[in-house]
Amino acid sequence: MTNGEILDQAVRLTGETSTADSPDYSDRSKSLLALLYRTLAPLDRDIRAANDLPAQGNLPSTVLPTGIFPLTDQLAPAVAYALASLLTIDENLSLSETMQKHFADAIVDVRARIPMKSGSTRNVYPGIL
Repeated sequence: MTNGEILDQAVRLTGETSTADSPDYSDRSKSLLALLYRTLAPLDRDIRAANDLPAQGNLPSTVLPTGIFPLTDQLAPAVAYALASLLTIDENLSLSETMQKHFADAIVDVRARIPMKSGSTRNVYPGIL
């Protein structure tokens, strides 16, 4: 998946048919995607650790549409909702808030799907047990 595909999903979520309908979205998305990637990096690390995936490298400060989506695929829908929210916040606050709610729901769903790893239980009450 590429950054451009994430942008295309976000643009469709706003009701536009393509980035050609709103060329400023493409320009604004470069820094917004980088911001979202850095914000979601800790969750991405948790997903990678729980699924024994390799660690993520350095995240870019700006992104190009042709660049590869740097986070795990589970986060792609959430990033699209968040980007749609950020792109529309100045133009349509109601839509932005709706997209923000979808983003929050998507993050809750992603967190719920992270496999739990069991480990030994530490006795925090020595002498009692």
